Amino acid sequence: MDACGNYVRYCRLDVGCDVVRYLYSGDGWDVESLVDAVRARHADGRGSGLGSDALRLAEEKAARELVMEPASVVMTSSGTGALTAAVCAITEKQGAGEVLVPAFGWTSVASVFLVMGWSVRVVDVGRHSLVPGAAEYLRAMTEKTSALVVTHMRGMPNPDLSGVRQICDERSLLLIEDCAQAWGVTVSSRKVGTFGDFSVFSSQENKLISTGEGGICVSERKEWSSLVRRVCGYRSERKATTLNLRMSDMQAEIFVRELGALDSRIFRLRELQNLIRREFDAYLETRGRKREILGSYEGSNGQAVCVLPAGKKDMELLRSKLRKYQVRHYTPCMEGDPHQARHWVAADKPLAGLDSISNYVDIPIPLVSNIGERDYYVACVRNAIWEVLRDDGAWD
Repeated sequence: MDACGNYVRYCRLDVGCDVVRYLYSGDGWDVESLVDAVRARHADGRGSGLGSDALRLAEEKAARELVMEPASVVMTSSGTGALTAAVCAITEKQGAGEVLVPAFGWTSVASVFLVMGWSVRVVDVGRHSLVPGAAEYLRAMTEKTSALVVTHMRGMPNPDLSGVRQICDERSLLLIEDCAQAWGVTVSSRKVGTFGDFSVFSSQENKLISTGEGGICVSERKEWSSLVRRVCGYRSERKATTLNLRMSDMQAEIFVRELGALDSRIFRLRELQNLIRREFDAYLETRGRKREILGSYEGSNGQAVCVLPAGKKDMELLRSKLRKYQVRHYTPCMEGDPHQARHWVAADKPLAGLDSISNYVDIPIPLVSNIGERDYYVACVRNAIWEVLRDDGAWD
C-alpha cells in the first residue's frame, strides 16, 4: 500500500483502534467528585424531594447555556419524557389537534402525539436533505394543523429554521424543536432550542451530553413551563395530568458536569469533523458530486459527517472499505431503521424525499484526545476512500 497505508499500520501498533470513543460521558470531569457531591447533598437533605439543589443547579446551568431564565427549563427523565410533558401540557391547555412531524427523526416523536390523541401528518424531507424546510411544511399543512415539529439532525441545525418559525408566527401555530441531537448547535450564534414555543433535548447515553437517560423540556413562556413542571411531577398539587417524568438527583449531578465539558468536546469534534469533510469533499468531487455532503455544517456541534454516495453500489463499496479500516458508520435509511417514517404507524404515503437519501452514509465523529489519535483516524478514512476509488476504477 502507499505511504498513507504504511502510516496506518504504524499507528495501529502505537495507538490502537480502541482509542477513539463515541460515548462522550465522563470525558472532562472526575467521577469521584460526583460521588462526593451526591453523598454530601443527601447527608443534609439537599439531595432529595421534588426540588433538590442538584436539580435547581442543573436547570440554572442549562438555562445559562441557552441564554434564558432558569424557570424556562425543566429537567426530565428522558428526551421522550420531555416531549411527553410538552404534549400533555399543550393538550390540557388547548386540546389535541393535528401536528406535522418530519419523516426522518425518531419514532417516539410521532408516537407521543398519537398516544395523546393527536392526528399526525408526516412531512417529507427535502430532496437530498435530512430535514424538511418551510416549503415542505407548507405543502403538508391543512386547516386542522395546530403544531409543527422541527428537527435538528446529526448535530446540525435545520437550515430553514427561520422560515419555519415565520410560518408558525403567521398562522399562530406552535413550534416544537426536537433538539435531541443538537447540544451546542447554533443558528447565527443563537442556540437552537430557543426558537420554538417548546424545545426538547435528550441526554441519553450516546448524546453529546449524557446522563445515561435524561432530557430537558424548555419553554420561555412562563405559563407553559409552569404547566410542564407540574405535569412532570415537580409540583405538590396533583391535578388533571401529573406524571413522574422527573430527572433524578444523580442524573442532575452528572448533567452539571457533562454540560461543563460541552464546549471542549464540540471544539475537538469540529476540528476532526472538518478534516473528515475534506476527505469526503475530494472523494465526491472525483465522482462528480461536489455538493452531496448532507446538512448545514455552519453551527454544527461536530457530531457527524453525512455523505450521499452516487448509488447503492457506491454506498455498499464505501461501507465495505470503512468496515475494513474499522471506521464506525451506519446507514439510517436501511430497511427497518426506526428513524424512517415509513416504519411508523403514522406514515401512510410514499416519501420521495426519504427515497432520495436512501444511500446516505453517516460517519459519527469520535472524541479523540491527542494529535496522534486524530491523525490515525483521518488516515483510516483516507485509506478507505482511496480503496473505493481504486476498486471502482475512478483513478484509471
